[in-house]
Amino acid sequence: MISSVNTAIIVKTISGLVLLSALILAAEASPQVQHNNPHQSLIGRFDSTNSAAIAAANAFNPSSVAQDREFIGAIYRCANHYHYSLAAGRRGSGKASIRVGRFPGCRVTAMWHTHGNENSRHRYFSDLDTQLAETLQVPFYMADYTGHLRIFAPGDKKMTRFTARKLGLGLNNGFATGSLVKDARGERIRIAT
Repeated sequence: MISSVNTAIIVKTISGLVLLSALILAAEASPQVQHNNPHQSLIGRFDSTNSAAIAAANAFNPSSVAQDREFIGAIYRCANHYHYSLAAGRRGSGKASIRVGRFPGCRVTAMWHTHGNENSRHRYFSDLDTQLAETLQVPFYMADYTGHLRIFAPGDKKMTRFTARKLGLGLNNGFATGSLVKDARGERIRIAT
């Protein structure tokens, strides 16, 4: 038997044009219960959260930049392997929706997303991106048009209103630069654009 609680989280994109909505499904299920969203599947098989985020970003950032379309997904740990899910926003809308469901034996370890085409505002986590990371209590990866992959973890430093305004991001609290994702040698990861 499944008992589920649906929590809708509505957030604006960094461009402020449209809404990004994520529907977070929390369900308690017995081990034999099947996944609660038959239209969503897990992609790939990776050895870490980072490698799953890098693979997702490399696969979808070029389309994101070319089509000005945001892509978003969750990263799941299932036993000793990691996988990612995917949802695509509408072209040019700055909007994407996703259902983050439960897969038996898996748990969400992070979220990932792309920020679309060239726009200096797309190099930063929006106040609503950081709010989503804080609400879900998981790191949030972001690939941008410059080929950077950044990560914002709950509790990381956020910009002041003054700094955000100076960068042309608006007056809201909570924008963030995040940290560049690096490989085992400490070198910055480059993502396809």
